[in-house]
Amino acid sequence: LSWLQGELTPSQLYFSASQGGLVCRNCKEGLNQKTDPETIKIIRSLLGQDWQEVKRLKVNDHHQKLNELSNFYFSYLKSL
Repeated sequence: LSWLQGELTPSQLYFSASQGGLVCRNCKEGLNQKTDPETIKIIRSLLGQDWQEVKRLKVNDHHQKLNELSNFYFSYLKSL
């Protein structure tokens, strides 16, 4: 996931609960759940507990996508 540390390019951001979350375009075979750089920045900041960054980002604008990704995770976990 070293590519995730750099600049986020929308064409390479896919989500897979079974593969642990974000996957690059090289690992996206069979996936159609794309996400956007801003949503990923929010997730990074939340996971890193960077509260100043979370405040700066427009979380409300991405609430639906964050909720959707959370639901994918929960659905996957329930299926195990």
